[in-house]
Amino acid sequence: MLKLVKLLLGLTLALVLIVAVAVAGALFYFDPNQHKDFITGQVEKATGRSFAITGPITLSYYPWLGVQASGITLGNAQGFGDTPFLQVDSVALRIKTLPLLQKHYELDTFRLHGMKLNLARKQDGTTNWSDLAGEDKKQREGLPLAAVVLGGVDVKDGQLTWQDATAPQTITLSKLNVTTGELTYGAPINLEATLKATATSPALASDVKLNGTLNYNLEAQTYSFKPIDLNARLSGKSVPGGATNLQFQAAVESDLKQD
Repeated sequence: MLKLVKLLLGLTLALVLIVAVAVAGALFYFDPNQHKDFITGQVEKATGRSFAITGPITLSYYPWLGVQASGITLGNAQGFGDTPFLQVDSVALRIKTLPLLQKHYELDTFRLHGMKLNLARKQDGTTNWSDLAGEDKKQREGLPLAAVVLGGVDVKDGQLTWQDATAPQTITLSKLNVTTGELTYGAPINLEATLKATATSPALASDVKLNGTLNYNLEAQTYSFKPIDLNARLSGKSVPGGATNLQFQAAVESDLKQD
């Protein structure tokens, strides 16, 4: 679960980087739609993968500096077929202009709609995201997180597919909707999610509704997700009676320093 959360957070940061590239291009060129080749080239250079934006790019400058793009496709890693690694119907992010002068970063809700993420692992253990998550030998100074406020995260109609050739097993999360409250550094994060899940080996299907509160300490590397309220309907041949309703409360705690 923790690895999946970290991967999704990494994906979000990658999309923010794509948006930032688009904004950077717009600062040099008036209409970014006339310079998609430049934007595409910069992303391909950074990732080593094919990249395309087939939809329009919309910009705003005041009182919000922001960008919205649609029809985004990021190619798969070499040796993992032609299925795209990532497809997004639309992504939008904007930041208040005036607070930037005081080095405060007040971002609006990050919107990610119609995302399809395809994760895979070969029999030798190689994954199709390891090249994107590789360590950068040049340490880069990021934004001071204490100065960043994100209005929240809004994910709609997402799909995540996990194909593991070492099992072998395929897990698909579809109709994924995730919302959070305002994200302020050090403050708890309220999370709500709904999804449909299917799996092979054994064949199972489930409708899931989950909500909970994430607490974290990045310096101490401690994380907790509690309370977790989960409601699900599980169905499959291995389920007694063919289907059953699940409802429970739980808590998850992790200390990465202590492994």
